Amino acid sequence: MPDTYDMMLKEHYYCDIRYDENGVKKTILKGSDEIPTFEQFRYWYFKKYDCESRIRSSKGDRYFELNKRPILGSSTAEAFGPGFKYQMDATVGDIYLVSRFNRSWIVGRPVIYVIIDVFSRMIVGLHISLRGPSWDEASIAIANAILNKKSYCAKYGIDISDEEWPAYGIMSVLFGDRGELAGTMIEPAANALNFRIENAPPYRADWKGIVERYFKTIHEKVEPFMPGSIKPDFAVRGGHDYRLDAKLDIYQFTRLIIKCVLKYNNYHFMKYYPVSKEMIAEDIDPIPCELWKWGLKNSAGFQLGMMTM
Repeated sequence: MPDTYDMMLKEHYYCDIRYDENGVKKTILKGSDEIPTFEQFRYWYFKKYDCESRIRSSKGDRYFELNKRPILGSSTAEAFGPGFKYQMDATVGDIYLVSRFNRSWIVGRPVIYVIIDVFSRMIVGLHISLRGPSWDEASIAIANAILNKKSYCAKYGIDISDEEWPAYGIMSVLFGDRGELAGTMIEPAANALNFRIENAPPYRADWKGIVERYFKTIHEKVEPFMPGSIKPDFAVRGGHDYRLDAKLDIYQFTRLIIKCVLKYNNYHFMKYYPVSKEMIAEDIDPIPCELWKWGLKNSAGFQLGMMTM
């Protein structure tokens, strides 16, 4: 801004132009009583161009909506109870896996599907595959969210009780980011199970920030401790080839992620969760499982939106 102020004075508030002995142009400004002060310049600039207008004009509307828009609400306000609204997304894991049948073969990076309940923040659905994102893989994740988790965990040698992962049944709304949920293949399942599909606009990952935040947790807190995980210097010339460190197969990786999900659902204390006065009165801890169980008892909307299997 000081440079802009100086250029404005030289262009609009000069009285003469001279050249010194070296041929350098010199602008002679008017007297101080005839030119605006820097504080006046700042006043009129901010009066004419507010913060939002400046960012939109310099960075574009898409950048402003994603990174700089005011936060006037929360996703929790969109859900009347557990099971009312789920957020679904997929990400490629920052880790390389090996084949279960020949451990000298590197088979690639896993695709992780996660479905999270908006009200309680509980992870209700999980699917990990070596195939790319598609409707086939998304349908498996949706089925996992609907069905009881005991048999799913038993396939990976993990014994749980119904209380440890109590999420099963049909949601009222499934929220995604277009992709697998934008085509016509989802419509027969949505009609048969009686749930509604909603999609975020393009380039608006902030509309499903709950599931996006959990992906960040996996990439930052879980995968770096696994062999074969990718570090920031992977793309640097001469950097280490982390594919050669791969030791886990998809069965072992899925088993570890399931254990992380169980720990998150049962022990993750969410200081940021907007607890209601009813939760405070009953001394409910903002832990996903506790919020889910409390919501089942106290949310009438849940009974209308969710059907147990």
